[in-house]
Amino acid sequence: MSGTILLSSSESLDVRTVDFLRLADALRKHKDASPLVGRLLEHVDVFGINMVCTDELSTGEFAEFAELLRRACPDGAVNCGTFDHFLQQLCDMVRADERMRQGKSA
Repeated sequence: MSGTILLSSSESLDVRTVDFLRLADALRKHKDASPLVGRLLEHVDVFGINMVCTDELSTGEFAEFAELLRRACPDGAVNCGTFDHFLQQLCDMVRADERMRQGKSA
């Protein structure tokens, strides 16, 4: 089994279920601080589907997702484990997303 992070109509990332759930739990810790977390985890918490969809987020919401991701999984020494590799790949994809470039120019 796996989980999917759907970043846009052309970008997604599949990950092992255990790593997906670890990310979901890390995001869930910020649910009280950000209503966006509930929307991001709706597929997981309401529908039981291991999927986080960011494809319909506005530029501002996507920037908030990037910040939540940064806070949920702070930079640090990468021990080259599967979860760390997944996080690095996800963070690289988020930074490369057009919405991040739009947010910087606004």
